[in-house]
Amino acid sequence: MKCKILCIGGISQDVIFNTSDANIISKKKDNRAQQYIAFNFGSKNSSPSVMRTYGGGALNSAASFISLGIKAVPMSVIGDDFIGQEIFLYLKRKKINKKLIKVLPQEQTAFSFIINLPQANEHVLFFSNEVLSKFRVTESDLRPVLTNWIYLSSLRSISAPYSIARIFDYAKEKAAKIFWNPGQQQIRTFEQYHKYLPQVDFFSINKAEALALAKELKVKGKSESQIAQGLIKLGAQAVLITDGSKGVNYYDQKTHYQQVAKTVKVVNTTGAGDAFNAGFLAGFLHYDQDIQRSLELGIKNSAAIIQTMGAHQGSLTIKNLY
Repeated sequence: MKCKILCIGGISQDVIFNTSDANIISKKKDNRAQQYIAFNFGSKNSSPSVMRTYGGGALNSAASFISLGIKAVPMSVIGDDFIGQEIFLYLKRKKINKKLIKVLPQEQTAFSFIINLPQANEHVLFFSNEVLSKFRVTESDLRPVLTNWIYLSSLRSISAPYSIARIFDYAKEKAAKIFWNPGQQQIRTFEQYHKYLPQVDFFSINKAEALALAKELKVKGKSESQIAQGLIKLGAQAVLITDGSKGVNYYDQKTHYQQVAKTVKVVNTTGAGDAFNAGFLAGFLHYDQDIQRSLELGIKNSAAIIQTMGAHQGSLTIKNLY
């Protein structure tokens, strides 16, 4: 199978529960301001609208790439259940190739419940791994694939170290480039993964993840620049650090670019990170590796996604490129 980008990660059903009943509490933790969503014990909270949709790093990124005119294929796993069947029907409607999605019998498809607060422009996500805890990428899975790029997102399985090793072996053998957006499981144990950084063309994390990585890897300094340069010293070719409404910073060995976020009416922030990453990489491929234009497209795609319900609905299209 040939594709421009192979998107490896999760696929899940997302239930988005919109509510204005929650309280927002601000507290300091580790010398940083943190905000919490709170409900009274025993309270019954209503929603003016509930949306059932589908997400996950593999699906979100593939959907955006395809919308932006790039042939992308997701690689993931679902359960042999009703939700899994619905996902296959959804992929068919969206014309997204499902050949690299495994179906595990007697397993349940991953599920997330998202509390969305439109008035706060934020959300909290509760995730059940289900079948993703058994997602394992093998040599035989990768052998029939011929791709220029791998978009590697969060892997939640106990087999993640094995899968990541196979993915990087494949990339080295086939000279495939890698865009890596690691998940929490990888960040918490990144000491075992930093050896792969010399193979990474783009390493994308958010501000909170950057601080967690700095602590895990004992990087000197806590500024974005210091953390990025620490990762570059470990081998990463370029580092992207997103910071919500503040935008994104890009670092490589020689340059630093900053792109501010767009001011838009936020409906739901789920999938904003995947939307930015896919927009950036699509721009890099469409715009002859122009970093500034790629950052702009990433920000625009993220802004488009957060103005709609769902983690990839509302993505820009190829018509928006020029």
